[in-house]
Amino acid sequence: MKNRNRIEKYPTDEIKISKSTFVKQNYEQFTTNYKIGAEIGSGSFGVVRKCTHIKTGQIRAVKLINKDPINSESESIKKELEILRTLDHPNIVKLYEYYEDARRYYIVTE
Repeated sequence: MKNRNRIEKYPTDEIKISKSTFVKQNYEQFTTNYKIGAEIGSGSFGVVRKCTHIKTGQIRAVKLINKDPINSESESIKKELEILRTLDHPNIVKLYEYYEDARRYYIVTE
């Protein structure tokens, strides 16, 4: 007979979706709040760099994605951001905030 009060040692593979969204688009300039550091990696859409939050000193990662007027990836990037805003799971990178200017998207993660 199973104990109904037993706490599962291993959580299920389901992804929890938080009921409230705390991640927001920041409308300030990225460099107002962060100092950009060394490159961590790169891909076809952009580069990932270390960054340090100026006020708290926390080290985070920022994905820098160049906007290309010919490239139609803008909608898929915005869709990805909307999905990441709602996810809360230990196996998924936490999204802190994101920025956008005329040249780039800045996606700040853990």
